[in-house]
This record gives sequence, structure tokens and C-alpha cells, in this order.
Amino acid sequence: MAPSRKPAAAQSSLRGNQRSRRQPNKLPRGSERALAWLDDVAKVRKWLARPAFDLPKSLKQGRGFAKLQDFLPPFVAEGARLALAAQPPEVWERAGENDREDSSYNDGVTHRFSISEVECSPVLLGIARVLSQMLPGMLPNFSAAAYSHQDRIAPHDDLVPESYTSEDIFRLAAAYGQGGLQVASDAWKAGPSCADEAEQRAEKALAKALASGNLQAIKHAAARVSQPPMGTALGNRAMMALPVRLQGNTQRSGGRPAKYTRVAAAVYYLSRGWKRSFGGELVDLETKQRHVPEFNTLVVFEVPRRHEVSAVKAPEGQRRCSIFGWWLLPDAEVKAASKGTRKRKAANFKD
Repeated sequence: MAPSRKPAAAQSSLRGNQRSRRQPNKLPRGSERALAWLDDVAKVRKWLARPAFDLPKSLKQGRGFAKLQDFLPPFVAEGARLALAAQPPEVWERAGENDREDSSYNDGVTHRFSISEVECSPVLLGIARVLSQMLPGMLPNFSAAAYSHQDRIAPHDDLVPESYTSEDIFRLAAAYGQGGLQVASDAWKAGPSCADEAEQRAEKALAKALASGNLQAIKHAAARVSQPPMGTALGNRAMMALPVRLQGNTQRSGGRPAKYTRVAAAVYYLSRGWKRSFGGELVDLETKQRHVPEFNTLVVFEVPRRHEVSAVKAPEGQRRCSIFGWWLLPDAEVKAASKGTRKRKAANFKD
């Protein structure tokens, strides 16, 4: 998998298309039940507690590679498929093309596909939250992807450095906390750029009130300026729930972007009826195995691992859809734990 979003420098994902973000979420018909299940913390925990979903164990048994079929209840997987298919055109960006905001984020890998934020959809964010719980204590970075005819990713190993500011961590903590998915998605779409605009409007209103000399108007305007932006309280609660090492890493950075390392990668497939003849296979170059993107199947592997996605040959209009991304840890911690080993084994890191 090539890079999804450029966290801090390009701001393509953590800011993104503000016009489309401000539009209210409209759940596609058939995804309401999936959202209700994903919002039920107890049900999700019970589902993931099954022995088959012991991801560290599966990675050890598979020598750094795991494939989990029937990953979620069928109605949840179907709801996620519908939610991804319902994403409006304006939220999608073409990865690897010059007009994308993170075109300067170059990992040297040729890639062509469409990418969208999961955080802007409560259902897709719910799926990403489930994935994050598979390896708790790590920083999640998940996105939605859609591959059309001739889209592909050249051979690579996913070992791409990422940097996150304390603001980035704050927003991810809010999105991946245990609050309601609809609220978390709306808060994500509201900031930080929308929050900046709201602050500017409040400051202008205060300046106007001061000029008028109206004491009541001044008090009202001053109260608006002092109000925290949408999602701040949610983010504070979620930040406190982060592992101490992630909190400390943002504090030690002193406001500067902190370096993070990808420990493991995931792809959760959401295309029904995909055939081998359609291409778009995940090719594991270390074992030479080719994996057809089967619906409701999760593939996880430790990073680095050489792989590629073969060119899509499906009929026009049929897309290879998935949610994909990584679990990350502070760079210094990964280097310390990986001394003397070739790989950064995800199973070695505990919350």
C-alpha cells in the first residue's frame, strides 16, 4: 500500500476538502444497523474477543502475515460497503497525481488509486475504530480506497516515515475515542479549518461590539471568542485515553511534528463478487502468494514487507474498494525495540 494521507506537512487529510466536510452526513439506506452495532462498544469488544481475532498470535503464526475472513458480521460489512459506495465524488482524491495536496509527499512508489477520509463517514470511522482495537495502544492511520480500471501500486514495503503534530494527535484521539461515531465524525469535519474560521468571525464580532460601545454586545461577543471549538471537549477526553507513551511523545515534541513509524499494515476489502480475472490482487512478494480481495476479509502484515497491488482489469464502473492503513508508534520506541532484528514485529508491542 502506498501512502494514504500526509499527516502534517501537506494537511491533505487532517484538513481536506472543507466544502464537502461541512455537508451533513446522510447515511445510505441499509447502513443504519451497521452504525448502531459499531457504536455499541460492548458488542464490538465481545466480537473481537474471539480467539480467531487474536491478531498478534495470528501474525506470529503467519510469520508476519495474517488473513481473517468473515472479519465483521455480514450486515456490518454490507453497511460499510454501502457507506463507502455512497461517498460523494468531491471527497475523493487521486493518490499519486500532481494536483493532490500531498503530491510532494513522495515515497518513490508508483501508485494510482482514489483515496478518501474515513473520519468523514460515521460508518467508515466505526470500521477504522474496530481496526485500531486489533492492536491497541498504537496510533491509527486509516483511509478508504477505490481502485478503478488500470489502477495499481508498484512493489514497495510500506516503510514510509510519518510525522504528526500534537494537533494531529489531538484530532485522531478525538475521532478514535469512545464517543458516538456521528458526533466524532461531525467534529472531525468541523475542524480545524472550520474552527479557525469560526474564531475569526467571533473576533470580528468582538471588534464590532467594542466599536459600538454596547456593553451587552461586548459581553456576548467576548463569550463567543472564549468558547472552545467544536470537538475540543471530546478531544480532551480522548487524549487522556491515549497510551502514556503517545501523550508523552506529543509533549516532548514541543509543538514540532514528532516522527512515527509504521509497525503493521491492514487492508479490509469491501467489494462483492470480485474475481481473480479482475486483477487488483495483493501480491505478497516475500511468499509469491497472490490474494484476491475477498469481501469482508481483513489482511494484516508487519512492516516492512515487500508487496504490490496488480493492475485492476475489472469492467468499467466496477471498483476495488477497501479500508486500509497502518498502526504506528513513536520512532524512537520502535528503534529501541527492534535492535538486532530485521523487522518491527507488531506482536512485540503491548499497550
